[in-house]
Amino acid sequence: MTWQSAYRQLEVHSDFIRYVELFGLTKAERMFKQHLVRLREEFIARQQSVHLHRLDAILHKLLPDLASVADRLVVVDVFLTE
Repeated sequence: MTWQSAYRQLEVHSDFIRYVELFGLTKAERMFKQHLVRLREEFIARQQSVHLHRLDAILHKLLPDLASVADRLVVVDVFLTE
């Protein structure tokens, strides 16, 4: 949503009109944009949480016991140090 479309929707509400009268249109626009930034950050944080949880579950299914792959890890470590 852009500021222009939000403004068109909000300009009919008395609370918004009063806010603009008290603080100005520039402040209202700045607050709207800050709100969008906060919403984006919250959305990204939720997505990261979901994906990390899924990744954790997938890794536990693929590697349920690290001891079972320990011998393979030693081979990889030796290969990487050479």
